Amino acid sequence: FNYKTCLQGESQKAVEDCAAVIEYCHQHQAICKVIVETGAFPDSQSIEEAARGIIRSGADMLKTSTGKIEVGATHEAVKAFCQAIQKEQHPCGIKVSGGIRTLSQAREYLTLIHQYLPELENIRFGCSQLVDDTC
Repeated sequence: FNYKTCLQGESQKAVEDCAAVIEYCHQHQAICKVIVETGAFPDSQSIEEAARGIIRSGADMLKTSTGKIEVGATHEAVKAFCQAIQKEQHPCGIKVSGGIRTLSQAREYLTLIHQYLPELENIRFGCSQLVDDTC
């Protein structure tokens, strides 16, 4: 998702460009995961608005972060994703990525997601540096 275009006030263009990629993926029987880069957004409302446009475009999964900017996943961003999925009533998975370092953090995100979307099964975590802190 071209978050820079979106944040410059051209959210419709960003969503339309994203929709074109999603459509191309689906025409070729590919699943489309859209990275939103939530850490660049000023607040949860703007994250939710972007997510809703992406979901309406047919995205199969929303991902919080590329890991290329300082702020990765946050509870606020994941909650905004959940609320967007609820409001759009479209099956869309969530991948929480960026800054998850412990098993406890992953559990917190899973609990948060299930609080809003108890039936959601397509949940993934980007946690290449995960350590078990429960021992």
